[in-house]
Amino acid sequence: MRQNMNLTHFSLCSGIGGIDLAFEWAGFETVAQCEMDEYASKVLAKNFKGVKNFGDIRAITVESLQDSGIKPGTVTVLSGGIPCQPYSLAGKGKGDADSRDLWEEYMRVSKLIKPKWCIVENTYGLYSRVNQRYFRRILDGFAEMGYTTSWGIWGACNVGAPHKRERVFIIARKIPDTASKRCNTDAIQRRKFTQSRRAPNERRIQTCRVQPERICCGISDTVGIGKEKGRKKPNEFERYCWWQVEPDVGRVANGVSARMDRLRCLGNAVVPQQVYPIAKAIAEIEQSLVGAAANE
Repeated sequence: MRQNMNLTHFSLCSGIGGIDLAFEWAGFETVAQCEMDEYASKVLAKNFKGVKNFGDIRAITVESLQDSGIKPGTVTVLSGGIPCQPYSLAGKGKGDADSRDLWEEYMRVSKLIKPKWCIVENTYGLYSRVNQRYFRRILDGFAEMGYTTSWGIWGACNVGAPHKRERVFIIARKIPDTASKRCNTDAIQRRKFTQSRRAPNERRIQTCRVQPERICCGISDTVGIGKEKGRKKPNEFERYCWWQVEPDVGRVANGVSARMDRLRCLGNAVVPQQVYPIAKAIAEIEQSLVGAAANE
C-alpha cells in the first residue's frame, strides 16, 4: 500500500520492474516506465497495470513527457538500471564506445524531467573498469547537473540471498544551491557488513543522508540447513555456506513457455531487496521535509 501519493517514481531501462517494485514497497507511486524489450514490457504491463511505458529511451522528448502529464520537477525519483554490457567484467568493457551504452540518454532525460533524486544501478564493472573512468563520468555528470552524489557497492548476499550478485548503486540528490551547500561529497567511509556471511564484506560508501547501514536491513541467515536429528541449529560452515557465483541454469526445459525470455529477463533484473533500503531512506527524508515545512 502506498503511504504517500506525493512520492513518485519514474524508471528508465526498467527491465521487469525490480527497482519499481522496491520503490512501491517504500510507498512510491510508479508514474512511468521505459523498456523496449518485448517480453519484459509484457511483464511490466501485467504487474504495473495502467503505467505508461515509453519504450525506447532515445524516443523520450519534452512533448512525449507533456502528453503523459509529466512536468519538469514533479517526479521524486528517476531510476535507471542502464545496460551493463558496456561495463560488465564478463564482456569487452568498451564503456562509452559501446553502442549499448545509454548513460548519455539517461542524463538527457534527467535534464528534461528534473527529478529530486536520481538512482543509477549497474554491475561492479562500472566501478572498477579503466581506473574508474566510466564511474567518474557518471559522478561528474550529476555534479554538472547540480546533484550531490552518494554511492555504494553491495550484493544480493547482503540482503539474504545465497549468491553475491554485487551491484553498484549511485544515489544523486538535487541541491538548490550547489555553490554554497555541499553534502560531504569527498567524505568516504569504510563499512563492514559482518551480519551477512562468514567473512566481513567491506564496501566503500560515500556519506550522505542515505545512511549506509540501512542496506543491512532484511538480512536473514540460511534457513533449513543442518537440521538433522539431534541438532538444534546448523554449524558455522553450514550456516554461512553460499554460492561463490550463481549456479549454472539448464537451458533445456521442455514445456516451459518463453524459457529463454524468462532467463534473460531474470539475468538482467535487479533484486528488489537490494534497492528497498535506498527507496525507504529517500521516502523518510522526503516525508520528514514535508513534516518540517508543515511545522514552520
